[in-house]
Amino acid sequence: MDPSDPAHVASYIEEMTAELVPMAQSGGMDFLAYLLELARMEAQTRANEPIIDENG
Repeated sequence: MDPSDPAHVASYIEEMTAELVPMAQSGGMDFLAYLLELARMEAQTRANEPIIDENG
């Protein structure tokens, strides 16, 4: 993973939160699971955003 590439970072966060959601659910932490799912969805959105060239 390239930490300077926002799409790669977002993709990694998406993967990690996808693993954490069921862990939180199985531990009875429904609100935490909900928040993690929101974070996963936001990361997925960011990972799929088109790349904008700042140089024009």
